Amino acid sequence: MTSSKEVLEADFREMVFTATADLTLADGVLAKGEKDILAKIQEFLEVPEDKAVTIIEVMLIKNRG
Repeated sequence: MTSSKEVLEADFREMVFTATADLTLADGVLAKGEKDILAKIQEFLEVPEDKAVTIIEVMLIKNRG
């Protein structure tokens, strides 16, 4: 994964995190394991915490159906 981060610009890292969050939260539920995985990906991609929280909140609303 390290090499993939190196080639992504900051804006693309946020898009990757958003897509990952969308897939992870497709059922509209944030389980503990999913939260842990998203936290690791957020840290790895260097997405600011406040932005990551907003993305997760929006994906949860979107996927509640």
